[in-house]
Parts: sequence; C-alpha cells; structure tokens
Amino acid sequence: DKDAILETELFLKRVAAKAYTHKSWTDMRRTLVYARTEVRFYNEIVPLLLASNDDMLRRQIPKCFHATYDLSGLIEEDSLTTDASQPSPLPEDEEQLNALL
Repeated sequence: DKDAILETELFLKRVAAKAYTHKSWTDMRRTLVYARTEVRFYNEIVPLLLASNDDMLRRQIPKCFHATYDLSGLIEEDSLTTDASQPSPLPEDEEQLNALL
C-alpha cells in the first residue's frame, strides 16, 4: 500500500562535556572515555562484525549512520581508559570553563 506509514526507530546520543562539569573530574573523564569507546566500537568493530557471514548476527547490529567524538583539550587520544590519575585540564574559574566548553 503506497499510503502505508513506515515506522523507524532512531537512537541519537550526544555527550557534551559541559553537561558534566558539576561532577568530579574523575567522573567526568570516565563518562567522556566511555563515549570515546562507544564511538570506536561503532567505527572499528561493527564493520568487522558486519563483514562476517553470520546473517543472524548482522541483523542484530543496529545501523550506525554517524559516530564521532572530539575530546581535544580534555583527554589525550592515547590516554588509557583506566588512567584515572590524569589531572584535570579544566580551569576552576567558571567563566574560563564556559569559554572552553
């Protein structure tokens, strides 16, 4: 039927560092690194899974149209997920913080 309405699910996730400034640096860093890991999963691992011959697996993986992150100035690219000793790069002054984020 040409008048049928198609229903599509869409999941959108946006993690903005500014939304986590009320948390300690350790908590904020953990959240940002989790977001980085999730983007890497969709960009690096999912294509490998989709290339498999397992149709059942391929049907279970959600289609990702765009995944990116920008943690420049906050977390170094080679910073380990478990490295909680990294000092906070954020200024303590609220005006400077708002200008940065």
